[in-house]
Amino acid sequence: MGNALFLSYSTIRRIENGEYLPEKNERDHIARLFGYDSFLENQFQIEEYNRQVLIIRQEQTFRNDQRLLEKIHSFLNVKALKASYFFPQYVLLQIYKSVMDSKELSFVLRSFEEMLPYLHCFSEEQKAIIYDLIGSAYLNDHQFAQSITYFQKAARHNDTDLLVHMHAAMVYQYLKCDHECLNKLDICKQLLFQCGSVYRMFQISQIEALVRAERGELKIAKTILLNLYKEAKRLKDDYLIDNLLNNLAYVFFISEDYLNAILYSKEAIRKNYKHIDSVLYLYIVYSYFKTGQLDEMNKVIENCKQELLEKHIRFLIPGIEAWSKKNYRQAEEKFYIAYCESELRKEIDWKVWILNRLIELNCLLEDVERILYYSNVLYSLNCGIQEDFIEK
Repeated sequence: MGNALFLSYSTIRRIENGEYLPEKNERDHIARLFGYDSFLENQFQIEEYNRQVLIIRQEQTFRNDQRLLEKIHSFLNVKALKASYFFPQYVLLQIYKSVMDSKELSFVLRSFEEMLPYLHCFSEEQKAIIYDLIGSAYLNDHQFAQSITYFQKAARHNDTDLLVHMHAAMVYQYLKCDHECLNKLDICKQLLFQCGSVYRMFQISQIEALVRAERGELKIAKTILLNLYKEAKRLKDDYLIDNLLNNLAYVFFISEDYLNAILYSKEAIRKNYKHIDSVLYLYIVYSYFKTGQLDEMNKVIENCKQELLEKHIRFLIPGIEAWSKKNYRQAEEKFYIAYCESELRKEIDWKVWILNRLIELNCLLEDVERILYYSNVLYSLNCGIQEDFIEK
């Protein structure tokens, strides 16, 4: 580009760093090099554009996804904005859309690298949005250590952004870092009063309920979820109802209240039959097994053969079936394969649950060596979670 413009490398770098503003004809020349008719002189509209970026963030906070995407498209459809003073924010909105569309991490990171030389062009609020989006992309890819790093960076630029703290809380909850998660949720609750998003209130409360359940505070967790479920039904919000049914099924399942686990799992399947979470079948099959309802269990196993199940569920259900027939070694083999699948998918919840079942099966097999092996793996996993993801 320097040769085409007859500019030195140092001048090009000064332009990139915002230290030198080329003349109008030079700006147009640069734009034409990249396939645009001219450089759009919109410097007096930037303040309004930046305000619109913050409105887009507000739409995300209130989970107005349709309006959010409409606003993003209204900018991205104007290709000339990429050859204008709005160029950095244009790339930001490209990243926004990529993350909302769950694009592959590598795709998002390429856009982020394109943006890096222009970070000085962004406000503190916009920098927080950028780092939160990158953290979310890593979170979608199950790369938790990297996601936490970016959420921490985002909070340093804007510690009043509700979504930043909520996304960090989600990671900590997933990783069983209860103390860090509850700290983040406390911040979220304070920020909720400023934005007043009912949807985020439900989401934050559900995260807290799951943390309480995993800490053994099952009565509190059930009370939170049942109250939310009652309110969601009053609001007639199907999205919230579906989420709450899934979480109620999970909490009753881990609390070994298998009759209620069956009840809420079946209701979740009935309510959302077009998009069934395959883990619900596992809850039902295992709950029937534990309550001795083997005929009902076998009916569900037969029915879910027609369903597209997640890989680890595909092995766990035959494992439970073998277990019910006292084929403990075959059951152990199926559970071990499911554990390996969970390892590949970085499904920490399932790794812990499956390890406990593997220990239980090997107790039935009286295989002391494997009992000790799986117990050590479980201990290392729990210690590793706590040591690797404590917020510095």
